[in-house]
Amino acid sequence: MTLTRVDVSQSPEDKFREYLASRPRPQRFTGQQRDMVRFIFAQHHHFDADQLIEMMKKGGLDVSRATVYRKLGRHKPQA
Repeated sequence: MTLTRVDVSQSPEDKFREYLASRPRPQRFTGQQRDMVRFIFAQHHHFDADQLIEMMKKGGLDVSRATVYRKLGRHKPQA
C-alpha cells in the first residue's frame, strides 16, 4: 500500500522546534535531533527506541542512545 503525501502547515522539524522552545527549560535543536525527526517521519511502520537507533545507524546517521531516549521521553531500560 502506498501512502499519499499530505500537505501540512508546519514541518515535523518546525513542530519539534516549537516543542523544544515550549519546555520549562527551553532546549536547542541539535543536528542529531534533526536527523532523528527526519528519519522518524520517513518511516511507515512501528518501532521501538532500540530499533530506531539500529535503523538510523544502518542508514549512516550518527545518533546517541541518550538522545533518542531523552527525546522520546523514555528512560533507558535497566540492564
